Amino acid sequence: VVCVKMAGASGNRTLVPSFDLHLKHNILEGLAVVGKYDGTHPILTCAASGCKVFMHNRHAQRDKTTFLTNAIQYLNINRPVTAMAVGAPNVNSSHDALFVGMGTNLMAYDVERNRDLFYRDVQDGVGGMVFGRIGYRPIPLIIAGGNCSVQGFDYSGHESYWTVTGDNASALTRIDVNRDGENELVVGTDDFVIRIFQIDDVVAETVETDRVVDLC
Repeated sequence: VVCVKMAGASGNRTLVPSFDLHLKHNILEGLAVVGKYDGTHPILTCAASGCKVFMHNRHAQRDKTTFLTNAIQYLNINRPVTAMAVGAPNVNSSHDALFVGMGTNLMAYDVERNRDLFYRDVQDGVGGMVFGRIGYRPIPLIIAGGNCSVQGFDYSGHESYWTVTGDNASALTRIDVNRDGENELVVGTDDFVIRIFQIDDVVAETVETDRVVDLC
């Protein structure tokens, strides 16, 4: 793992390595996120081979008050990881939770307190995830893309959003496309299509030449 930062004057910026991290496991493609689980320190979190998730806290050695006593902590998921996301599900807290998709299951995990927030079945599968508010909805959702559908869950694991897509939804992001101050949901699917949703309605779509594997 190589973490980089932007350096240089505006208009002439370059990527400069911040630190290198050498691991014993391969990082699975597209399964790396950064969360502030204690509300302060950014922690790199990646899915590794062997059904494991590891978290690297580069502040652990100099800040003994953090929840991690070692720089690297492993979580044994015991199932292949298919998607990951982070975010603060409780609007009254700045502490991020870790969301892990495992085939047809979704787990929300409180890293700081070492406990599950919820664990539930997702019948259509979890092939991609994104966290946050969409449209006028006041509560942030963990949004999971599956087989021809997208589902959104609140911090208790209750399904609060559902819509249909044309194929397996494996790439999701949020962006204010029309600059009205509210984020639209952008979904990429295996039928080569990128669709923009305003809540339930498709307001735009474009066809690519291959499968959409990631959006940011």
